[in-house]
Amino acid sequence: MSLIGAPIWADLAASDMNAERSFYAGLLGWEYGESHPDAGGWIMATAEGKPAAGMAPRPAQMPVSSWTVYFGCTDIDAAVARATQLGATVYMPPMSVDVGGVHMCSIAVLADPGGAVFGLSEPGEHKGFGLTSGRGSVAWYELLSRDLDAATDFYRELLGAKVTKADVPMDYRLVGVAEGADFAGLMAMPDEVPAEAPSYWSIYFEVDDAAAAVDFASESGATVIFGPQTMPDIGTIANVLD
Repeated sequence: MSLIGAPIWADLAASDMNAERSFYAGLLGWEYGESHPDAGGWIMATAEGKPAAGMAPRPAQMPVSSWTVYFGCTDIDAAVARATQLGATVYMPPMSVDVGGVHMCSIAVLADPGGAVFGLSEPGEHKGFGLTSGRGSVAWYELLSRDLDAATDFYRELLGAKVTKADVPMDYRLVGVAEGADFAGLMAMPDEVPAEAPSYWSIYFEVDDAAAAVDFASESGATVIFGPQTMPDIGTIANVLD
């Protein structure tokens, strides 16, 4: 891996741990381990016995539940220094995550120049996703930005990424790193999003049946933003507010 690479993990800051555990269990088939006393309420979600994501109580200063995408890095201090050099703001400086005397990883949380929050993670015993395909796994990442050109420049430089334009009518940009396939899309914030909403990363999880998953989400109290919609060469997608 170069200094900073593709995402290796995602955590949910949950407003209601019991409700959101139940929601994602039904939607994505996740199961959960117990929270260690050192973990501050954080739990790991698994599917097929493999790490799929993390979940922790939402900090009081965070206004809503949200997902944080963590990009992998080989040196957390150097990675944070590089990000700030490129214009990022540090929300949480590098922190060693140690559980039961075991060094799991070192993490930091930042915001890109457009205000989109993201994380950096230097693996220890916790290497990141164990589930890489199938129901409950991350399928795609997407940044909605209020300054698409600035965001493109930032992530191209931060990740040493290649950014190409997708063959679609809108300005949708694909992000990949040299050693792998495209993993994310960048697009301008849609006009219908309220002006007070900052740029943000969202995550698409794989399901077996998108229409059935949307029905389950809606019946469980979630808000369907759009979809299910079939996209040529991609599959059927939907965006949901849990």
